[in-house]
Amino acid sequence: MLPLAMLLLACGEPKSKDTSDLPQVGEYPAFYGERPKNLLVISIDTFRRDLMARHGGDPWNTPFLDAIAEAGMSLDRHTTCSNWTKGGVACAVNGQYSYQWGLIPRLAEQSAGPTRTTLASMLAAQDYDTYLVTSNGWLLDAGLDGGYETTVQPDVNRATSVAETGVGLLENRTPGNETPWFMHLHFIEPHAAYNPPSEYLVGLEDLPPISVNLADREQHYGLLPDWPIMSEEEQETLRSHLWLRYRGDVRWLDDTMAEIWADLEVRGLLDDTLVVFWTDHGEQFFEHEQQTHVWGLYREENDGVAIFWSKNIVAQAWNEPTNNIDLAPTIVSALGLIPGAEWTGEPVGLADPERPIIAESWSRGGPRMAVSVGQTKLIYDWNTGDKELYDMEADPGELTNIYDSSDPRAIAMWEPLMTVVDRWSVLVGGSAGEPTTPGP
Repeated sequence: MLPLAMLLLACGEPKSKDTSDLPQVGEYPAFYGERPKNLLVISIDTFRRDLMARHGGDPWNTPFLDAIAEAGMSLDRHTTCSNWTKGGVACAVNGQYSYQWGLIPRLAEQSAGPTRTTLASMLAAQDYDTYLVTSNGWLLDAGLDGGYETTVQPDVNRATSVAETGVGLLENRTPGNETPWFMHLHFIEPHAAYNPPSEYLVGLEDLPPISVNLADREQHYGLLPDWPIMSEEEQETLRSHLWLRYRGDVRWLDDTMAEIWADLEVRGLLDDTLVVFWTDHGEQFFEHEQQTHVWGLYREENDGVAIFWSKNIVAQAWNEPTNNIDLAPTIVSALGLIPGAEWTGEPVGLADPERPIIAESWSRGGPRMAVSVGQTKLIYDWNTGDKELYDMEADPGELTNIYDSSDPRAIAMWEPLMTVVDRWSVLVGGSAGEPTTPGP
């Protein structure tokens, strides 16, 4: 299987037009010649940025996605705005944080929330045909499907089924239809339980055996509460099995995307098309005593991937902080349109690199919020009042809490975070309890 996957990867490598002699249009991203007309968004669930070779990972993990990043425009200091799908997708499609939009996503809440301009509704207003095909039902809840003319969740929640359904929708358009299109494909892999084909479980035979089936979602999640009472040896064995399965699922998805890419190329669907890859959140492997996600607002759950590609894009990297709220404004600007008036995200290149960047979540770990400015990050726990401050340059793993209420850095970080706390207090209406000792 792996030799076949490598062959598919070779067929699916990003192909670019030789247009470097044409004048450039736009800046971030920039294009040789004219801007692309169509838009393909591929959002990836539960993906850790540090698995990519571009970000320090093993080159085995994501050869296709690394090639896309090299050929396109990669946002190399990108973060998501939450630690689970509903929150991470909401800010990407709404162009603003959830507290600004007016609905804090939570597992028990399915309300569509206030009316607002989404990426899909803006493009629909510009006469785009708009489609959403998702393997995660969260995208069909809480109004995250607003503006899409057609929404589908295939019966089989695998990337191959999602892509086949999306291609079918595009090819079933009226022959000769010149209307631009926007297709959003959301892949749920590599979400737990990590269950790639067996040939991707490279090295499994070299690990000590375990008594549970980690490919089974119920057994996977059922084992996690035992972590604190395991011996160090048992913890290391479990972590090794989880990582191996996760990396295998990531590589399976990467090979699958290469196969999908080759099919899109043959069908001509990559011609005159801007393709945007982004992730909704990451995944924790006990770096902060939990596994999976929706626990904390640390980098393993909140670092994100965002890549722009087209056949005539100017390859470049952007190394200032960006967030999922910037995706919709950057996309519509790249297409030659004006971002939504209520969007608070900025097209790449226009934001102040020292602006506060927010993350917020209300789920397994309880209500939490964080603010980052440059390399400094403040995390606040609404229920306990716990406060954490990290210097991400000196401590990239966010392992040493340096919070001191008298530290000028902590005091300065509370000004933007109190804006979030105050807005939350209105939105949650006491259902989350009162915030515990907010402020320095």
